[in-house]
Amino acid sequence: MLARYVFNLGVDEIMTPMLGVAHRRHGSPHLASVTVSVLMAISLLVLLTTHVNPNLVYAQFSGGFGYSLVLLFILTTISVLVFMCRHKPEDTTVWHRSVAPILALGGLALTLWPATE
Repeated sequence: MLARYVFNLGVDEIMTPMLGVAHRRHGSPHLASVTVSVLMAISLLVLLTTHVNPNLVYAQFSGGFGYSLVLLFILTTISVLVFMCRHKPEDTTVWHRSVAPILALGGLALTLWPATE
Protein backbone atom coordinates (compact mmCIF):
# COMPACT_ATOMS: atom_id res chain seq x y z
CA MET A 1 0.00 0.00 0.00
CA LEU A 2 2.86 2.37 0.79
CA ALA A 3 4.22 1.76 -2.71
CA ARG A 4 1.00 3.21 -4.18
CA TYR A 5 1.41 6.40 -2.13
CA VAL A 6 5.03 6.73 -3.21
CA PHE A 7 3.95 6.05 -6.81
CA ASN A 8 1.34 8.84 -6.64
CA LEU A 9 3.88 11.23 -5.12
CA GLY A 10 6.15 10.39 -8.06
CA VAL A 11 3.35 10.97 -10.58
CA ASP A 12 2.63 14.38 -9.00
CA GLU A 13 6.39 15.11 -9.04
CA ILE A 14 6.48 15.69 -5.29
CA MET A 15 9.08 12.93 -5.16
CA THR A 16 11.32 12.01 -8.06
CA PRO A 17 9.20 11.35 -11.19
CA MET A 18 11.03 8.05 -11.69
CA LEU A 19 8.94 6.61 -8.83
CA GLY A 20 5.77 7.50 -10.74
CA VAL A 21 6.55 5.23 -13.70
CA ALA A 22 4.25 2.22 -14.05
CA HIS A 23 5.41 -1.15 -15.35
CA ARG A 24 4.82 -1.37 -19.11
CA ARG A 25 3.20 -4.78 -19.06
CA HIS A 26 1.52 -5.02 -15.66
CA GLY A 27 0.78 -1.36 -14.87
CA SER A 28 2.12 -1.87 -11.34
CA PRO A 29 4.18 0.68 -9.41
CA HIS A 30 7.27 -1.54 -9.59
CA LEU A 31 9.94 1.11 -9.00
CA ALA A 32 8.09 2.59 -6.05
CA SER A 33 7.59 -0.89 -4.62
CA VAL A 34 11.26 -1.78 -4.93
CA THR A 35 12.26 1.56 -3.39
CA VAL A 36 9.94 1.09 -0.41
CA SER A 37 11.10 -2.51 0.05
CA VAL A 38 14.78 -1.53 0.02
CA LEU A 39 14.19 1.32 2.50
CA MET A 40 12.28 -1.01 4.83
CA ALA A 41 15.02 -3.64 4.59
CA ILE A 42 17.67 -1.04 5.44
CA SER A 43 15.59 0.20 8.39
CA LEU A 44 15.14 -3.35 9.64
CA LEU A 45 18.86 -4.07 9.33
CA VAL A 46 19.70 -0.92 11.29
CA LEU A 47 17.30 -1.93 14.05
CA LEU A 48 18.67 -5.47 14.14
CA THR A 49 22.32 -4.45 14.22
CA THR A 50 21.88 -1.82 16.95
CA HIS A 51 20.17 -4.33 19.28
CA VAL A 52 17.40 -1.99 20.37
CA ASN A 53 14.44 -3.20 22.40
CA PRO A 54 11.74 -3.92 19.77
CA ASN A 55 8.90 -3.20 22.19
CA LEU A 56 10.31 0.23 22.99
CA VAL A 57 10.93 1.13 19.35
CA TYR A 58 7.46 -0.08 18.34
CA ALA A 59 5.84 2.01 21.06
CA GLN A 60 7.83 5.12 20.16
CA PHE A 61 7.17 4.80 16.43
CA SER A 62 3.48 4.06 16.99
CA GLY A 63 3.11 7.09 19.21
CA GLY A 64 4.98 9.36 16.84
CA PHE A 65 3.09 8.20 13.77
CA GLY A 66 -0.26 8.33 15.56
CA TYR A 67 0.40 11.88 16.73
CA SER A 68 1.47 12.88 13.21
CA LEU A 69 -1.64 11.31 11.71
CA VAL A 70 -3.99 13.24 14.00
CA LEU A 71 -2.02 16.41 13.23
CA LEU A 72 -2.50 15.77 9.50
CA PHE A 73 -6.23 15.25 10.10
CA ILE A 74 -6.35 18.64 11.83
CA LEU A 75 -4.56 20.34 8.94
CA THR A 76 -6.90 18.65 6.46
CA THR A 77 -9.95 19.76 8.43
CA ILE A 78 -8.66 23.34 8.46
CA SER A 79 -8.10 23.21 4.70
CA VAL A 80 -11.64 21.90 4.15
CA LEU A 81 -13.03 24.69 6.33
CA VAL A 82 -11.06 27.36 4.46
CA PHE A 83 -12.04 25.92 1.07
CA MET A 84 -15.72 25.77 1.99
CA CYS A 85 -15.72 29.33 3.33
CA ARG A 86 -13.98 30.73 0.27
CA HIS A 87 -15.91 28.91 -2.46
CA LYS A 88 -19.30 28.22 -0.83
CA PRO A 89 -20.36 25.41 -3.18
CA GLU A 90 -24.04 25.67 -4.08
CA ASP A 91 -24.84 22.05 -3.21
CA THR A 92 -23.74 22.47 0.42
CA THR A 93 -25.47 23.79 3.51
CA VAL A 94 -24.13 25.70 6.51
CA TRP A 95 -23.75 22.32 8.19
CA HIS A 96 -21.38 21.12 5.44
CA ARG A 97 -19.47 24.40 5.15
CA SER A 98 -19.02 25.40 8.77
CA VAL A 99 -20.63 23.36 11.55
CA ALA A 100 -19.33 19.88 10.69
CA PRO A 101 -15.72 20.97 10.01
CA ILE A 102 -15.64 23.04 13.23
CA LEU A 103 -16.99 20.12 15.26
CA ALA A 104 -14.43 17.81 13.64
CA LEU A 105 -11.65 20.28 14.36
CA GLY A 106 -12.73 20.53 18.00
CA GLY A 107 -12.88 16.76 18.38
CA LEU A 108 -9.48 16.26 16.80
CA ALA A 109 -7.95 19.03 18.92
CA LEU A 110 -9.39 17.40 22.06
CA THR A 111 -7.83 14.13 20.95
CA LEU A 112 -4.41 15.67 20.31
CA TRP A 113 -4.30 17.91 23.40
CA PRO A 114 -3.68 15.16 26.02
CA ALA A 115 -0.97 13.62 23.83
CA THR A 116 0.85 16.95 23.80
CA GLU A 117 1.02 17.25 27.59
